[in-house]
Amino acid sequence: NAVLNDDPMFLPPPYALDRSRFPAEQPLMVIFEQAGCKACNDFHSDVLALQEVRQQLKRFEIVRLDVSDAEMAVVMPDGDRTTAAEWYAQSTFSRLPALVFFDENGNRVLETDALVGRMRMLNSVQFVLQRAYEKGWTYQRFARTSAIERLNRERE
Repeated sequence: NAVLNDDPMFLPPPYALDRSRFPAEQPLMVIFEQAGCKACNDFHSDVLALQEVRQQLKRFEIVRLDVSDAEMAVVMPDGDRTTAAEWYAQSTFSRLPALVFFDENGNRVLETDALVGRMRMLNSVQFVLQRAYEKGWTYQRFARTSAIERLNRERE
């Protein structure tokens, strides 16, 4: 019987993620997964297990939701109530795992269901922590700029 990968970084239920009235102290990352999902298992073993990733994620609240759960109530960052299954069904995601990042005020600032490896995860986290979205930057521009800066540092 397949089960979701657990991790001490994940906040336990109940999932009261409302940030519409009072800002949170940290940004939020929501991970949508499903039991038996090979890409989800790989994400845990190949990305979330990395020390450098875990170190950065300490600066986030992290919630993992099971897309097949149509029972447990979830209060979304905007204050609306839903379930994990309903939230995922109403999204534009087409694969798992899927990640959604919110700022401290509950604004959705980045989402992806692309294959997330080490570099994409580190870039995504830094995109949110550095608030690149406030400068009008896209994730792609941020990632490209970060790669160029890394290359320049390595050449020095």
